[in-house]
Amino acid sequence: MDNLDNPVPTPLAPDTSDLQAQCDSLHQLVVSILVLLIVVSGTFTIYLLRQYRSASTDLAMAEPQVKAEMAQFSKLDNFMNDFVHQLVEYDRTHADFSPILNKYGIKPAGAAAGATPSAAPKK
Repeated sequence: MDNLDNPVPTPLAPDTSDLQAQCDSLHQLVVSILVLLIVVSGTFTIYLLRQYRSASTDLAMAEPQVKAEMAQFSKLDNFMNDFVHQLVEYDRTHADFSPILNKYGIKPAGAAAGATPSAAPKK
């Protein structure tokens, strides 16, 4: 029943020294990649630190100018509010001026129940 004349071929055992050499090569490759990763991340960190210092210096130099511009804008904002208030006062004495105020969305203070008028244009 059993045919002993044709035995099943057994796979050849791999050479262990070849496997050890491949494993050592792979280990060396992983260590090399890790060292390269550390060098690249260190370089990127130094780059970001220099960018941070440069941006901080630029911000410190621009801060006085920005504060002056903000103060000027605040004065202009107060001027615009006074101008809108004068337009509303003019509208109270000249009824034909109302369509112009309505066109730009400026409401008289009496209609807004004591609220300050806004000069927001319509879209």
